[in-house]
Amino acid sequence: MPSFLPLLLLIVPLLAALTCLVPARAALAEWVSGVVALAVLALGLWLVSATGVRPASVQPGLYVDALTAVLILVISVVGAVSILYSLSYLRREVALGHLTAGQTRWYFLWLHLFIFCMLLVALAANLGVLWVAMECTTVVSGVLVGFYRKPESLEAAWKYVVICSLGIALALFGTVLIYYSAVQVLGQGTDALNWATLRGVAPRLDPSLARLSFAFVLVGYGTKAGLAPMHTWLPDAHSQAPSPVSAVLSAVLLNCALYAILRFHALTIRAVGPDFSTHLLLAFGLLSIAIAVPFLIIQHDLKRLLAYSSMEHVGIITTAVGIGGKLGLFAALLHLINHAAAKSTMFLSSGTVIQRLGTRNIHRLGGAGRVVPGLAALVLLGGLALAGSPPFSPFIGEFTAVRAAFSGHIIYAGVILLILLALAFGGLLAHLGRVALGPASHRRHGALPPAPITWTERIGVAALAMPAAAVLALGLHVPSGLVTLVQHAAAVVGGA
Repeated sequence: MPSFLPLLLLIVPLLAALTCLVPARAALAEWVSGVVALAVLALGLWLVSATGVRPASVQPGLYVDALTAVLILVISVVGAVSILYSLSYLRREVALGHLTAGQTRWYFLWLHLFIFCMLLVALAANLGVLWVAMECTTVVSGVLVGFYRKPESLEAAWKYVVICSLGIALALFGTVLIYYSAVQVLGQGTDALNWATLRGVAPRLDPSLARLSFAFVLVGYGTKAGLAPMHTWLPDAHSQAPSPVSAVLSAVLLNCALYAILRFHALTIRAVGPDFSTHLLLAFGLLSIAIAVPFLIIQHDLKRLLAYSSMEHVGIITTAVGIGGKLGLFAALLHLINHAAAKSTMFLSSGTVIQRLGTRNIHRLGGAGRVVPGLAALVLLGGLALAGSPPFSPFIGEFTAVRAAFSGHIIYAGVILLILLALAFGGLLAHLGRVALGPASHRRHGALPPAPITWTERIGVAALAMPAAAVLALGLHVPSGLVTLVQHAAAVVGGA
């Protein structure tokens, strides 16, 4: 791998954010953002394809291995898609009067900074830097959650920042504990927080401190990941943010928090064995799914429905890691990728449906198939994917997780998971089927007429087609290169 590649990947969105500070017409921010989105996508895919079997410290303070590459894949693809889709989405928001043209460059500035912070989370070699990057994602994304400046969006932003900052503080305490334990082995210095160094000395760490550290990290970063019972910020933030931001929050930010947990999980396995951390992860994962399912069934707001679906799928990933073994870890990381593709598709397509019909209420959106048939069909297909229906890619991850539970003789986990998945399947399809195929709503307010076919609309359609095609393609065939990458990443999480 070229040593400059990870650093360049970080620099590009940072420069784009600085460019958006230049007072100019919104068109400049749009053009810069479009070019940068393609650059981030190309550089991210280049880094993923160039990642070898062995981890590498490619630059001072930067670290790349297979687990890094999995997260970079998700950030670069979903980040690029969301930026490109935002070009047409923001123009429609301006036409509706929800935003002013002058707010466009500020939106892109914060979105580029958000992507930069998440890339830094993935590439940081130092667990302290990883913590700082996670805290920065809270501040930057908090601005985006409250971007509409309405009372409900500002309330959601404050709730998000306060709860996640508390969680991040607990994660900091867990990081300090692992540092204190490492200092006793390595002596004082930054090496005591270096991921590669910690992996080597993990068997010599104090077992009690390692357990306590993981418990604080799981609760702390689990708050940011939307794990129950620390999830209360998630439905409010996801529902109030602009839809492309909701896609990034759900498909990327939650995975960044999971990534931090997985890093500490790998250390804990090497320090005290697998039982402690896997049992905690299994409990939190099943609890998250169990709490999400009733809200999926009774939900009336489309974006909140998708938010609780995100909580369910984070629970599935966490449960699969808790099940453990090669199969369970493979299922978790493959599902992380598949969920990112499906959820970005759903938030973006649903965002346009909401713009067209002027409401988020599922009952008022009934019969959307008669007004926007293409988008309604995409919402229905995306709902089938999120519900775990074949031949869509999330089915593979869910099926593999259940199979891992039974083959690993964790029968109770497999049975509970199957029951919860069946309930979530029914809840999601009942609501999304009503949106796409139900009787037409007789009252719609603030609906937007069909937009003229402009270059931004064409780019938006092309951007939406990328994750939608991936959801179907990965359900039919997982490329051997992706299988190998996920296997190597699973080995990293398993403490190899």
